[in-house]
Amino acid sequence: MRSQQDKLKFVESLMEGFFREDDVYDKFPCPTVFVPDIPGTIAAYQSFTMDPHSYFDNLVMPSEIWKGYQDTLRYCLQPGGWSYGDFCHLMLNSILAPNPVARFTMSMIYKSNVSGMNRLWFGKDYHLLDAFNMKLLEEKEVPVLYHNAYNVDARKLQLFSNKDAKYPKITSESLCACSGLPFVLSPVRINGSTYVEGATIDTVGFWHLLENHPDLDEIWVCRILDTQQIRPHHNLVEALNNLVMLFAGTTSEDDVKLFKFHLKELNSRRVADAKRAGTKPRLLELIEFPVSHQTSYEWTHKNLRDSARESHTAARATIQAYLKGKKAHAPVSQS
Repeated sequence: MRSQQDKLKFVESLMEGFFREDDVYDKFPCPTVFVPDIPGTIAAYQSFTMDPHSYFDNLVMPSEIWKGYQDTLRYCLQPGGWSYGDFCHLMLNSILAPNPVARFTMSMIYKSNVSGMNRLWFGKDYHLLDAFNMKLLEEKEVPVLYHNAYNVDARKLQLFSNKDAKYPKITSESLCACSGLPFVLSPVRINGSTYVEGATIDTVGFWHLLENHPDLDEIWVCRILDTQQIRPHHNLVEALNNLVMLFAGTTSEDDVKLFKFHLKELNSRRVADAKRAGTKPRLLELIEFPVSHQTSYEWTHKNLRDSARESHTAARATIQAYLKGKKAHAPVSQS
């Protein structure tokens, strides 16, 4: 049986393995776990090039070629209309789009059977996932955990849990599925169904939490993203980070705001019910940790350490304020 300290060191080592040393990341800005499916991509491109339909169906379009020629000639004969944007428009729509070679290359890249730029799930024999011993999540001291993933086939959000028997078990496979953001990562097939990242639909399962744990008096919210962390992007790495984090950050903020609104209604109903019953109402309180704006989205060891430090500071301050408030409102005992 591992000690708590051993478990902490294991988690720290595992997290550091997802990130890169700062000097390595500088010229290779990609996390270690977003792995391109190189054999799968080669097989998909090979299948595309061997399919006769790839060459005959809408590859050569004489009417579009003639129209592209006319557009190009018109552009060349009217230098007064030359501009940066018009040139780019001409290249895409009048030169590349009608060109059979460009059409073939474009369709091979975007329409081959490649469902994502990278993959997380490569099967149970993937050695990186050997470290994820899911049996540890079922130990007595581990609380009930949930995560979600969106079932594209059933068009519904699916919850997974380590101890709640109403839901499928959390596995390495389900954890990969819950991060399967379309285009960035390939979806994951679980029991014949296709799953993608659950945050595309809902980042926080508040209502499931209330349904499964009606005895709760408090809900603590720790968001990992915030729109204030967004910085102007100047390259494709920063642009991709903003594409992912902007929607996730705003969605999580909006979910918390919406839940606060419904929580107000819930507590009002509880007050009214308690008043009719002549009892003390049991109100549900929401405590939210502040999110640091000092960290970035870089997958570097320095940013990981900075994030951990900022998170620890925010958590400590929030808990101290909570305990101070509880002490201030505690009833005074009478001797």
